[in-house]
Amino acid sequence: MRIKQRLGVGTGFLALLLVPATAAHAAPASRHCVVSAGAAASMVCYSSFRTAISNATGGRVTDAPADPKAALNDEKLAKKLNDLPSKAPSAAALSNIVISVEYTGEDFGGSTLTITGTHACDDFLSPVEFTMTSLPSGWNDDIESFRAFANCAGMHFLHIGATGPFNDNGFFFSRTSFPSWLDDEVSSIAWT
Repeated sequence: MRIKQRLGVGTGFLALLLVPATAAHAAPASRHCVVSAGAAASMVCYSSFRTAISNATGGRVTDAPADPKAALNDEKLAKKLNDLPSKAPSAAALSNIVISVEYTGEDFGGSTLTITGTHACDDFLSPVEFTMTSLPSGWNDDIESFRAFANCAGMHFLHIGATGPFNDNGFFFSRTSFPSWLDDEVSSIAWT
């Protein structure tokens, strides 16, 4: 009888040990972060993409779709992000222009990093307007797709300092995925 009790207690204890291990593999919650392309920018993250876009635009855009992938295909949102205020921006609004949304998943899925700038890009042929020489903490080697806004096109680099190989030898307005050697390997970005 004692052997059966010990075996029963041991089996129950083993079952208890296995339950938490299964629960530990739950998918991480999406995060939606905002950072300025400026040199000393601090990143702020939110649980909602809509909240991230509202804060990135200084409250100018408050009705972004909750789903970041749906937002990418929302032409009304793209128009709002691309149509900048016609009057001279206040000092507070100078960093409220979305130049790019970076995604952790292929085909615009997963968590997002919304990057803001002080102005729209002039044109594709002008020199580099913004450079993020290293990505914020937690984003290095984690980007798989992106879409640029405010007339900007992005070039994604393998190494910090906007050096090393980059996405297919050119600037792009949007990418659903990167070449396999750059997928989850982006360390810096430049916009023109």
